[in-house]
Amino acid sequence: MVYQIGNMSLNCIREVFRCEADNVCICQDVNSSSDTCYTLITIKDHALARTMIESFEKAGKKFLATAPHPDGFLVLFPYRSERRLSQFYAGTHISNEDCEKICVNLITECMTADMPYPLLYLILSQDQIDLDKDCSVHFGYGLDLSAYDTSVGEKECANICARIILRLIEPKAEAKAISYEILKRKVPRGGYNRFVDIFRDVRITTEAETKTGIVKRVKAFIKRNLGRFFKILIIACGILAVMVLLMLITQLIVGDIPFFRLFNNPFKEIGTESMLQ
Repeated sequence: MVYQIGNMSLNCIREVFRCEADNVCICQDVNSSSDTCYTLITIKDHALARTMIESFEKAGKKFLATAPHPDGFLVLFPYRSERRLSQFYAGTHISNEDCEKICVNLITECMTADMPYPLLYLILSQDQIDLDKDCSVHFGYGLDLSAYDTSVGEKECANICARIILRLIEPKAEAKAISYEILKRKVPRGGYNRFVDIFRDVRITTEAETKTGIVKRVKAFIKRNLGRFFKILIIACGILAVMVLLMLITQLIVGDIPFFRLFNNPFKEIGTESMLQ
């Protein structure tokens, strides 16, 4: 089936699913020579379509395109290849660094998403998070819109995001101990109001490790060079002992130590005149 939106003629190449509230399919523009794909949602309920449009306008966000249709209201979203985070994240087999990258990228994607919070909440709750091979994250739009709730804000989105991140770092609980314990305490009671708070708690283990790492490196340097420091100290003590012995011999022989003359002012007296007057 071909759907007309503006100057695009969208041919459905794959149907994702059908539900009571909406239908979702992947389309390509038959008028374009590119292979770009789009996610096309047909909203069957006119009241739901109006609610979505109003929430986008209120948040200052825009759809890629919209159009009325005999089957409902058409809404166009981007499409990228699906690689679900829930299926491709192997927490026990990735490095601590990659684990943190994925968590930070997920939070960043949520913070910069060009959509209102009610739609973001559905994406997070309906497993529409895709993980790329470089640890970046993007969202899918194969959504059941029947649970679209305009009362949802950043707090609800932040807390569901925190639950996802807690599952991601759980296999790394020992390495990410501080972050894991903080999230484990906050998540059950919905303790997050903003995404930036999650970001801070995810990064806190790394920051603590960085500070501790400096101390460890200093201690390791001292330990590695302890023998060298001891040798330098012995040599310095030997030189000092020789200098003291030479000064003692000089004192016994000539009754004076020429070295100390460096610290006396030779111009205090000239002849019989004192320079201190």
